[in-house]
Formats: sequence, C-alpha cells, structure tokens
Amino acid sequence: MMEKENKFVSFITITFLSVLLILSLFNKYFNSQKNISKEPIIIDELEIPLEDEKPDLSLDDEKKELSFYQYGRNFLSDEEKKVYDEMLENAKGFKKSFYIYPISEKSLYKVYPIFLNDNPEIFWIENLQYYKSVINDYVVKIEFIYSVSETEKNKRQEQIDDVVDAIMKMVNQFENNYDKVKFIHDFIIINTEYDLKSSDNQNIYSVLVNGRSVCAGYARTFQYLMNKIGLYTLYIQGSIKNEKGEEINHAWNLASIDGKYYYFDVTWDDPTFLSKSQRINYVGYYYFGETTKGMEATHNPSELYPLPIADSTKYNYYVKENLIFNSYNDKVKKRLIEEFINQSNKKRSNVTFKFTNKEAYNKAIVSLFDKPLDITTIIREANKKTNNKIDIRNIKYMPSAKNLIIDVNINYQ
Repeated sequence: MMEKENKFVSFITITFLSVLLILSLFNKYFNSQKNISKEPIIIDELEIPLEDEKPDLSLDDEKKELSFYQYGRNFLSDEEKKVYDEMLENAKGFKKSFYIYPISEKSLYKVYPIFLNDNPEIFWIENLQYYKSVINDYVVKIEFIYSVSETEKNKRQEQIDDVVDAIMKMVNQFENNYDKVKFIHDFIIINTEYDLKSSDNQNIYSVLVNGRSVCAGYARTFQYLMNKIGLYTLYIQGSIKNEKGEEINHAWNLASIDGKYYYFDVTWDDPTFLSKSQRINYVGYYYFGETTKGMEATHNPSELYPLPIADSTKYNYYVKENLIFNSYNDKVKKRLIEEFINQSNKKRSNVTFKFTNKEAYNKAIVSLFDKPLDITTIIREANKKTNNKIDIRNIKYMPSAKNLIIDVNINYQ
C-alpha cells in the first residue's frame, strides 16, 4: 500500500512540475508580447555585437556536406531558426509588424544578416526595428522597414521575372555548368555600371532592372541567378584591402559547382577603373573560380559562420581556358594568337592571361610590350583570321603583379 502511495505522490509531483514549466514558458511568451518597450530600436546588421571569444569557424564532418541553399540557417540554434523562419514567412507575405519567438538581442543580430544573406530574392527589405520585453529584455517584436509599397514590390517583381526569364533562356542553351556560370558572370558585368550613388544598390533590382549598382547588388544578383540554375551560391560579407592597405566593406560569392567550391568576385572582375567607353564588352576574370588560398591575400570574410575550403581549380577561368602558363615561349604566343582571334570574333574589349611564376610573368611583360614587342606580331597574325580588325596603334595593357595576370585592352579599326 505504501509503495502505491509513493508512486502516486511521485506522479502528482511530476505532473505539477510539468504544469509549472508549461506555465512558465507561456508566461515568458505572453508577457514578452504584452509588456514591450514603447520605442523601437533600429538594427544595423553591419555592427554586430562583438563576441567575448571568437566563434568556432571549423566545419565538422556532418556540416561539410551541407547544401548551400539557406546555408547560414544551419548554424543557428533551434530558437534562432524559428525567428529566421518567421522573418522569411512575414517578408514573403509583406507583413511589416509581427511578434516573434523571444530571443536575445545578440541572437537577433546574428539571425538578421544570415537571413538576408541566404535569401537574395527578398529585395524589398531596407532595414528592421525591434521591440524588447520590459520584463526579461528579450526581443519579442519586429517591424520590417520596406523600401517600397506592396504594389510597387509586385511591379518590380514582374520586371525582375521578365529579365530573369530572358536570361534563363540564354543560359539553358549551354550544356555544361562552366559555360552557364560564365554567361551569368559576363552578363552581370557587361550590363551593369558600378555606381555608388545608384538606388536600390543593396539588392538584385539595381542590377537586373536599373543596371547600376555596387558590390552588394553584384553579389546578390550572381547568387540569385546561380540559385535559379541549381548551383547554390553564398553571399559573402567581409572586407578587402584597397591600394592604401585600408580595410573597406565588400561582398563576393562562394559557389558549389559539381561537388566543389569556387570563389567569384563579379565586382572586381568589372573594370570600373576604365572609362565608360573602354568598359564596353570588357570582362575581367581575376576572381572567376578562385580558391580559398587565392582569395586570402585580399579578401577577409566576416565570421558569421564557417566556410568550406575551396581548393579546386577545375572551373578557374585561366585553367579552363588554357590561359595560365608556366613560361613565356613560342607555344604561349601561338595560344595568345588563338585567344585574340576568339575575343575579337566576339568583339570583346580585352584579352586576359596568367602566369604561375614571377619569372615567366616578367619575361612576358618585357617581350610583349618592350622588346621585341611581340604583341604587334600576335595581333597582326590574329587580324589575318578575323573580320573585326584590332587596332595595333591603340593597345593598352594592365599588369597585375599581385595576381601575375596581364590584361590587354583592345580597340578596333
């Protein structure tokens, strides 16, 4: 009899504690919604609160195989994922104000940039503001600040869809992924002007419709179009070093192609340093299919989440096009003649090639543009086999000792 009573008491105790736990969770959620701060706080995703310790950016075996589709979401806690999903659902429904699962302010500053980075199709969010509970200091309510009205958003979506449909028709003419990626890369560069004063320059509308943007617009558009063809791509925020060695904010991409990872910086492949007339049909490939090692000297990604190592060169432009050389000799000159013919047939404004070592690079610079001025011989031979005659008298070149790349700017007669 005593044993039955003890079991009954234990059952009652467990039940009572369970009810208390449920009431506690309900009270946390309900009171958080009911008792909120009167004034909203504007978030700035570029000013993420610093951690006491640096986050673990290593990838365990399980996460090394993660899809790049909504990649950042994988590195959120269960509570943070709930808020991420609430953001996505309400943004798609164009709802401005909504309550969320209560999370810390620190977590919100983690979720928001990851949410934006994962979803380039959400182009109408300008910022957000949030409210905290006066009881426990949790963030409990979000208000999106939209850049346009819902009617205007729908109109812009139709404009984007029309452009993307046309792009996809052209992309689908190619059979292999390399040519598809190259078309997307080249399309963005040829059809976009880099403009710090351009409107909507943090989203895809600026590139696909306005044709004017900055690095954020370039990178989000590359991500958006790559995702459209099933080659899921990350939007990487971080910093780069300018010519003065100063760190400035920048954005670029990391793509997953045929099971390997490759970096792309479409902005830096756009020759913004040239005049508008010189940039017509001018496409650079400095950072097309680059490795982690190749990016480390100039690009420093933020520490939102760990990134897989990109060590394949299979789809690097210079490797794929057989335009990377170990030495400078007659065989190289023959390949350059072929490339000048190839690019002049497309009426492109440049020919670019790379060397694996400084000795070969320096020898090429001297031989091509000093003595014996091989560039004139190469162009004369190319002009014999193309209808678009290159103007030998108007040849300029841009050497990059850092990348061991030579970019030849060409004009036509």
